[in-house]
Amino acid sequence: MRKFTLFIFLLLIMAVYPVLGAETVTKDNFAEPTIKVNNKTYIPNETTLILEPNELVVVDYTIKPKTDNDAKKIDNRNYYIYSDLVDAKVKKKYVVLKNGGGMLYSDGFTIHIDDIWVGVDSIEVSLVGYTPSIDCRVKEIYIIWFHVQDAKDGWGCLPPVTAFVVNLAKFKDDIDSTKLKYNWLSKILDQYIGKVDTSKLDEYLDEANDNLTMAENYYRDRDYLKADEKLKSAEDWLKKAEVEVTRIKAMYAYTQADKGLKDLVSLVSKIKVYIDEIEDKKLVNDTTLLNYKMELGSIENNMNLILDDMNKIRTYIDDGKYNKAESKAFE
Repeated sequence: MRKFTLFIFLLLIMAVYPVLGAETVTKDNFAEPTIKVNNKTYIPNETTLILEPNELVVVDYTIKPKTDNDAKKIDNRNYYIYSDLVDAKVKKKYVVLKNGGGMLYSDGFTIHIDDIWVGVDSIEVSLVGYTPSIDCRVKEIYIIWFHVQDAKDGWGCLPPVTAFVVNLAKFKDDIDSTKLKYNWLSKILDQYIGKVDTSKLDEYLDEANDNLTMAENYYRDRDYLKADEKLKSAEDWLKKAEVEVTRIKAMYAYTQADKGLKDLVSLVSKIKVYIDEIEDKKLVNDTTLLNYKMELGSIENNMNLILDDMNKIRTYIDDGKYNKAESKAFE
């Protein structure tokens, strides 16, 4: 909440701050920045930072103009600093001028540079803070990000420093729970093999197992981004497998009910033959014969109701409403 409030505050400042009349700049007016994170060189779009929650981070970021002409363009504006770090503090804001002079700024997340005729040689910023706690496996954060006033793309002029925060405990829990789900679904597969078509479930579980194995290997190798990618794939395949399990259960219930219905139809046909024989040979009196026919009629009515239910179950299955189909089959 504090970071969000800070972000909104910065946006408000940018919206209401008086226009300085500065020349519009783009990323082409800036050289590649010199960046160090925890004393190690960081190269934008190349370096991948992996950090754990509550880890101390110190970033040193030096902004430089691309040319001497640009040195006189990048002044006369505000530079706003943003960070996702917890308890982030700007420890140093120092502007070096082309004539060798310099200006040290007090703490804060804004650097205001006046129109300096000699031009700016560099802008040095040091920021410190702690990585946030996360409730997911991996989350990308901004360690430091600049918005340049009076720029065509204020947030895009200077490359941000990003990092991936990894929750190792959550990672391990998710791997374990994914294993348990895979084992549970595999047992269900074993129960229905040979009873209904289980080829899709078998395929989904194979894919899940392959991705889960790769996720575990990447996790052991501390390649957490690839591990997260493969674990997500395993989870997605298991979601498909869960849906397929409901379809298989519905289909099995339907086939069992359909078999029962076919047996009933066969039995009714035999009963009709018997009644016809009894009637032809006058083996019972008329009252008894009438009772037989009434009982048969009642059975046929129930059979027609079952047939209607079977059609509803088939429709549920075709519409992907597998739980409804299974419930209807066992009513």
